[in-house]
Amino acid sequence: MGLRLWLAGRRVGVEPRARVIHDYEFDKGARKWYLLERNRWRTVLATYPLGLLVLVTPALLAAELGLLVVAARGGWLGAKLRAQAATAAGLPRALVRRRIVQRTRRIGAAEFAAQLTGSFESPNLAVPRVLATASRLYWRLTRLLLR
Repeated sequence: MGLRLWLAGRRVGVEPRARVIHDYEFDKGARKWYLLERNRWRTVLATYPLGLLVLVTPALLAAELGLLVVAARGGWLGAKLRAQAATAAGLPRALVRRRIVQRTRRIGAAEFAAQLTGSFESPNLAVPRVLATASRLYWRLTRLLLR
């Protein structure tokens, strides 16, 4: 939701007085991994402006290869492959959704990218330092090219 609001030129903020009770465990098995991976692609395909999407596609594809290794080591390779298959099969529908979401866009790719990070930092994935550094450098280059 936050990405779509930014895309539409809206502000996204934090309400410090808000309280939420969140009963959540990350490790929910293969189904959780499947949904995370499938929904990540759906979100990127729908919300990223075309200029940004073109520039980050090589990095996204490289990350996919790395995630296949991580998934195999972590025991969720089947879920990862099912998510990739679902993304490919759902591409026509994803492109329809993209057109709908992009019609709301009121900001450029550079302004949208300013809200994102090029970091792979995650408590759930062990990313080698060299890859984390390469990711940050690629992101800086991407942001420069979008100007």
